[in-house]
Amino acid sequence: MRALLLILLTSTPIVGDELYKDTKRHFQFRIPDGWFAIPQAELDAMLAGVRGTDKTDQDLQYICCLRRTGSNPGDLPSIVVQDIPRTIHYSSWDDFETGMSKDLNQPLVTLQKNEDGHLVKSLEVKTIYSDRPNNRVLMITSIGGQGMSEIRGLSFTHVGSERMIVLHCWEEENNFEAAVPIFERISDNFHYEDGYSFQPVLAANIVSSPSVSSVENLKPLVWLAFFLGAMAIYIRRRR
Repeated sequence: MRALLLILLTSTPIVGDELYKDTKRHFQFRIPDGWFAIPQAELDAMLAGVRGTDKTDQDLQYICCLRRTGSNPGDLPSIVVQDIPRTIHYSSWDDFETGMSKDLNQPLVTLQKNEDGHLVKSLEVKTIYSDRPNNRVLMITSIGGQGMSEIRGLSFTHVGSERMIVLHCWEEENNFEAAVPIFERISDNFHYEDGYSFQPVLAANIVSSPSVSSVENLKPLVWLAFFLGAMAIYIRRRR
């Protein structure tokens, strides 16, 4: 199998069981068999729709979206990949957790997998989990009700030295548990290139702006669940 380099303006889908490699942002992961990366035009339409939903978040950067082969725009399950450049650097992972907990006004819970090694039964909705060994943060969200079918999201935030890459994974409530192992496998094989993973910075070398919150760029993770879910419903209603 060959590694496929990401070409940002391509209109040709990247198919499953291939290596998705972003040389600009220095990360890669493997697309599972039976999935594909949607064309850029479809991704642009999705991003425009989400920006139209939230006028205050015009800097959102979606760089990839995966769907099952044979599915249509708006179908679930899907995985949206978001790029969040980092402006703040931390002296340790403990400092990262402390800043995030303070600004989001919510404590982080240490991730514990269940006995069979999977995540789904150990995670609670709206709780933020810290996976220190893998330098990532996890969160499950749920949207729906009022006549709409419930949708669940599992977000994996991979913290690197220059940015955070977030995998937002979505599925219908009834099928969510079955989809989680696929979502988890994609996140588990995600990695940054050498030199671009999370690295503590000596306190003397940390430069930050007093006008910028220590985790300002993480706040979209709390609200993005609603916007992505709304976008999925928006597309589905127009099929």
